[in-house]
Amino acid sequence: IYRVTEDSLTTTIMNQTYVDSMYEIYGDVFTYPNTSVVEHQFLAEFFGDNIPKRTYDVRGLKIKVPVDYEPITKTYGRNGYTYWDGTFKEDKAWTDNPAWIFYDLITNRRYGLGKYVHPDYLDKWTMYEIAKYCDQLVEDGYGGLEPRFTCNIVVKNRDSAHRVVQEMASVF
Repeated sequence: IYRVTEDSLTTTIMNQTYVDSMYEIYGDVFTYPNTSVVEHQFLAEFFGDNIPKRTYDVRGLKIKVPVDYEPITKTYGRNGYTYWDGTFKEDKAWTDNPAWIFYDLITNRRYGLGKYVHPDYLDKWTMYEIAKYCDQLVEDGYGGLEPRFTCNIVVKNRDSAHRVVQEMASVF
């Protein structure tokens, strides 16, 4: 940050400079594409024995969802659609619905089984019904409502495809 004016020598002119906020953008090339990295550096003298704890509310991958599905409100049949015609939105969306995450895991060619399983081999109509079942609101035990099943996972280790698919299916 550079200030181009000199400090005032009189008391009638005040030209102080303040920094309200600052952003730093990195243009690094990373070794592992399609990953997220978070780094914080703190001076220990400001925290003593109380090291700061970091937690994150992360919305992971955006995946294919039906054109009539609104993943945030968990509603179906919107956007002028009265029934699902079997198509997916052009823009992928974030969802925590385990059925659509399962469908993505099976059909994705980069990290799923999409190289071996063609989407036509899957019954997306049944998956649609399962997804609606997962999104049905049920009592949460505290007087409110919540979706029947949600899925927030991180797959960080390689494992056999059969085991990953079985564990993912067990969510719903």
